[in-house]
Amino acid sequence: MQTMKRKLNKRNLVLLLSLALLLTATVGATLAYVITKTDLLTNLFLPSKVDCAVVEDTATGTFSVKNTGDTACYIRIAIVATWTADGKILAEQPDCTVDLTGTNWTKGSDGYYYYKAEIPAGETVPGPKVTAETKENYALSVEILASAIQATPDAVQAWSNGVAAVNGDSLNVKTATP
Repeated sequence: MQTMKRKLNKRNLVLLLSLALLLTATVGATLAYVITKTDLLTNLFLPSKVDCAVVEDTATGTFSVKNTGDTACYIRIAIVATWTADGKILAEQPDCTVDLTGTNWTKGSDGYYYYKAEIPAGETVPGPKVTAETKENYALSVEILASAIQATPDAVQAWSNGVAAVNGDSLNVKTATP
């Protein structure tokens, strides 16, 4: 009985090893065939470049924002004003006035200023007029921080955290309540 069990165990082991060898050879041969007979594919997908730049006109004290990407986009800006003296920034912030009259800019409830129209690649849009109070013995610094997003509804929704939504070729922006 003992010898019969050993013969069965040896026989099962030999069958199992033979089956494993056969499967390995079949899979290996199939992979070798596919690799040698398949042509390489070239990825033709070209991602869009979405970017913008703030362009200052120091002579007039105005600025504009240019779509420097290769696809239409929407642009938003943040305005950061500070007073400095002796290389230090004063903790108190200046009161800025942003004149949106006659412009396509609107202030969102998140504090950003959104340009409501889609901006084609390479185009420049004028920024709103920004003025700030002066303070004796301090220099005023106004920074314009711009960001852009591809002009697609889903991208705009995520970018603005739900503050802006695309409606045709313009933005609807939730504005801050006074």
